[in-house]
Amino acid sequence: MTFTPNRPTATEFLQVSQGLINANFTSSDNTFGIEHYKFSDVTANKGFHNTVTQPLIIGAAHPTTTINPIIYTMSTNGTGPQTLQFSRGVNDAVPTPITNVHSGTSPLTLPAKVGIINGSLNIFDFAAISGITIAMLYFANIDNIDPANASCIISWNSAGSLIKVTNIVATNNSGIAFNNSGTLLVAANVSPNVYANVYWTIQFERMGP
Repeated sequence: MTFTPNRPTATEFLQVSQGLINANFTSSDNTFGIEHYKFSDVTANKGFHNTVTQPLIIGAAHPTTTINPIIYTMSTNGTGPQTLQFSRGVNDAVPTPITNVHSGTSPLTLPAKVGIINGSLNIFDFAAISGITIAMLYFANIDNIDPANASCIISWNSAGSLIKVTNIVATNNSGIAFNNSGTLLVAANVSPNVYANVYWTIQFERMGP
């Protein structure tokens, strides 16, 4: 039902305003019930959140803070998968990512090495990220019971093409290595085998000024 403001008036009789009052209570119950348990809910969950939707902030500028911290959702380039939730402390503290970025729901295929040319797959573009970024990347080929895995630490200073990729750990002779091509983080396959069931996750530890 539609909410009608400023009703009832001081001079209205109840027989005139009762319908509007009832409609306003119903409207409030429905509106505040979005992502909450409704006011009319009589369970122990009444008034609690069940989900939280935040408007998507698009752009490189993080919201500012003064005496209160905030939590917000931001996309650094306006397209997926670079959409993360952030927490920012008081007085414009460095934003802290509180979610990760993943590859899609479908597996990726990492091409095999052909001759001296490594098979490669672009994982993530750092071009739109401003400020110092430190992250951990996890990469897995789960084609078999004993999957091939790799992980590495990444640092980015937003200066064009500088991505530092360190502490590469590969298991089960996976043949997975990491490097950068300009602003792109690249997974390289140095083995003659095609990896057709691979996934990745980037866990950001710092992302911002």
